[in-house]
Amino acid sequence: MACVHANPLSAQRIRPNPPKDGSGSWLGVLQADDVRVSLLWRVPYGSKEITCFASRSTTMLTRLFDLTFGVRWTPPGDLLERFPELSRVGWRRGGLPLRVGGWCLRERSVAAITLWQTVWLAPGVDVGEELLLHEFRHVQQFEAVFAFPVRYILESLRHGYNANRFEEEARRYAFARIASDLNPPHEDV
Repeated sequence: MACVHANPLSAQRIRPNPPKDGSGSWLGVLQADDVRVSLLWRVPYGSKEITCFASRSTTMLTRLFDLTFGVRWTPPGDLLERFPELSRVGWRRGGLPLRVGGWCLRERSVAAITLWQTVWLAPGVDVGEELLLHEFRHVQQFEAVFAFPVRYILESLRHGYNANRFEEEARRYAFARIASDLNPPHEDV
C-alpha cells in the first residue's frame, strides 16, 4: 500500500508489479502527481513476514534530473515557421553541460552548448534567431564529422574560442541564413 503525502483527491489506485526477485507481495500502491509517494509491501522472513516501507520525494528527483539534464524547451512558433530546420534539434534549458562548457572557458557558464543533436541554452539568456541558428550549425557539424568533438577542442586550444574555425563558420551560417530569410529571392512576373 502507498501513502501519498499530497492531495488525496488527485491520487489514483494502480496495480503495481510485484518485486523483481519474486519475494514478497505488494499490498497496493496509491500514486499521485504531487509531492511524496510511499510504498508498503510484505516480504517473507523465515516463518514470518515483515513489512517494508519506502518513501521517495518525486519532486526532489525531478528537480535533480532537471538541474543535471535541463528542461525540454521548444523554440517559439514564429521562429520554427521561418526556420523549420530548428525542429530537428533537441532543445533544453539549463543543465550541467552549460556549467562544464563554462569551466572550460574559465567562466561560470556559457550561453549555449551543443552536443550531437541536443542544444542546451542557459536559463537567463535571450533566445533569438541568431543564437538558435548558430547552435543548429554546430548540430550539422556534429553530424558531418565523427571526430568533431576532438577537432573542436583542438581548434579551441590552438586558436582560442573566438578564432575557432567552427565557431566562425557557425556565426557566418547564422548571419547568412537570417539574411536569406529577410531577402527572399525575387520572382520575375
